[in-house]
Amino acid sequence: MSKDVHDITPKKGFRNAKKPNKNQRLDELEKMIQNIQMATRVIQMGMQQMGGSLGNMEKDIGGAMGVLNDLQYRTLAMMELMQVDKDKLEDIAEGMKLKDFNDASDKEDAEKKYTVADVVEKESIVIITSECEEAPEQAIFRSKFKLDESANKTAMETFPGKKVGDKFDFDINGNKHVIEIIGVRTAPKAEEIDVLNEELPEELQPECCGTCEGCSGKCGE
Repeated sequence: MSKDVHDITPKKGFRNAKKPNKNQRLDELEKMIQNIQMATRVIQMGMQQMGGSLGNMEKDIGGAMGVLNDLQYRTLAMMELMQVDKDKLEDIAEGMKLKDFNDASDKEDAEKKYTVADVVEKESIVIITSECEEAPEQAIFRSKFKLDESANKTAMETFPGKKVGDKFDFDINGNKHVIEIIGVRTAPKAEEIDVLNEELPEELQPECCGTCEGCSGKCGE
C-alpha cells in the first residue's frame, strides 16, 4: 500500500522542521506588507516619470503589477493561515502609509523651504486625498504636487481659491472623485531663497559654481 501523503511522522533519525511561532509569523507578515508598500511606491514613481509614454512601457508595468499581485496573494494567504483580523490589519497598514507619507512630505518641506498656507494659489503645492464611489480602487490615498506643473488645465482652473478642508467633485480619467484639500504649501521665490541661504551656517551654504559674471564667491549674489 502506498504511503499516505499526509503522513508527516518523522523518520528515525530525522526531525520535522520547527514551525515558526506567532511572533515570527507576524514579523514575516509585516515584511510582506513593507514589500507591498515598496512595490507600490516604485510603480507610482515609475508612472509619474513615464507621463505620456506609458504605452511604450506596457511590458514593464505589467511585470511590476505581477510582482505586486503575487505579494498581495501571499499576504492574503498568510492572513488566512494566521486568522488575522483584516479590519485591524487594514487600520495598521493605513497608519503606516500615512506616517511614511507625512515623514516624506515634512522632509521635502524642510529641504525646499516650503511654508504652510491655507488657500490654494496658482503656484501652490497642494496635498490632496480623494474618495471615488464609482471605482473605490481608484481613490487617491495622498498626493502632493505643484499645481502649475500638473499639466491638468481643469485642476489649474479649479483648485485656486480652495481652502484646506474644502471638498469638491472632480473628474479623473472618467471617474468622479470627491477631492479634499488636506494641505497647502508655498515655495519661496528666488530672492527669498537667497536670503534664507545667507542665514545658513557656512558649512550648509550651497556650493558656489564660480561661473557667474562678477561672482563674489556666494551663489545667489
